[in-house]
Amino acid sequence: QAKPKAFYAVVDLLLEAKKDENLIPHLFQQVMPGFEEGSLRPLPVKVYPASQVVEAFRFMAMGRHTGKLVIVQEPQRFNIRREATYSTIRRS
Repeated sequence: QAKPKAFYAVVDLLLEAKKDENLIPHLFQQVMPGFEEGSLRPLPVKVYPASQVVEAFRFMAMGRHTGKLVIVQEPQRFNIRREATYSTIRRS
């Protein structure tokens, strides 16, 4: 649900960067001093394991968060034996 006092705009930076190859370097030159002096800070990042993807989307749907929500795949352990042969199976 949209916030009533918020303004939303879509900007395709890739499209704009294709029009002007100096756009991205120029933007970095403009914002990096703010990060270096501390007046700008990166947005917070909240990480969810893939097993909690439903909870992450529910949290995002509430629209009360600031920053990035990241879903990470949990590492999987494999028992690899020296005497074995392995191949990739492609499933359609």
